[in-house]
Parts: sequence; C-alpha cells; structure tokens
Amino acid sequence: MNESGANFARVVVPSRFLEPLVYAVPEDLNGAVTVGARVLIPVGKRKLTGVAVELLASTALAETKEIIALLDDGPILDEKIIELIHWLSSYYLASPGEVLNVVLPPGSRVKSEQWLRLIAENFAPADALEKKVIDLLRQRNGIATVKYLARHLAETQLPQCFSGLKK
Repeated sequence: MNESGANFARVVVPSRFLEPLVYAVPEDLNGAVTVGARVLIPVGKRKLTGVAVELLASTALAETKEIIALLDDGPILDEKIIELIHWLSSYYLASPGEVLNVVLPPGSRVKSEQWLRLIAENFAPADALEKKVIDLLRQRNGIATVKYLARHLAETQLPQCFSGLKK
C-alpha cells in the first residue's frame, strides 16, 4: 500500500490489549507515519507510546482518535520484527502488546508521572498516614508526584495509601 495514502494506523501498545488499536493519521503526519514507527496516542485519559504495525486507507470504525505525535524520524522496528511479534503472539497466546513490551529497546517508551493535587484545604485526615500525605502536599503548594510522596513516606505504609492507583 502507498504509505502516503494511509489515513489510519493499527497501533500496538506494550500492554495486554488483545488487538491493535486503530487511530487516524492527522494531516500533518500523513506520509510520515510508517510501519514500525513509534507514535504517541491517547488511550482514555492517558497518553501512551505505541508502534504502528499496519497502515490502512480506511476503517469500518465510526469514530477514531488521532495520533498525537510521531516520536522518531523513522521506524524503530522493521517489518520482519513486526511479523515476529505477530507470530510470537499467536504461538504463545500472548497479546501483541505483551510481546512488543519484550521486543522494544529499553527506554523507548515515553514515561509519564502521576500527580496528586490537594483540592479541599480543610480536609480532615482519617489517620496518621493521610496526615503525612496532606502535610507533604501542603509543603509543595498542594501538588506533588506520587513518586515524590513515595520517597518521603515509609514503604510499608504506601500500599494502604495508594492502593487505588495503578502503575
């Protein structure tokens, strides 16, 4: 297929998604997105790094989100590696994203941080740990990363404090 005519891309994200996700290629990236290229895509409220594994002229989906950015000048994986990802996925009954997670070079994912913001100034902490977290947030003008809070709290207390957050 002529890559400049690709309006959509199937993108694999290094996770347990069962199928590649379909994203629209924005006008400014038309012709620049190639098979094997890393792209930044919106998934829910997050932005994730994925790899374009197929380019499509059209899709049957009613709505698609757009690729946010192309992360490299060229592809980081060639078509043989992408074929290998699909074969390994099929042979080992793993998602293409799980295989991609193993294949991607270290440091090739865009990393994001989770932030906590203190909204209610007169929040009444339920226990000593909540009080520590609130005190740390107040010291930082009501906002801090989870990583910062984790460094400043005892590890044994973290699971009960941040149990609702995913890595």
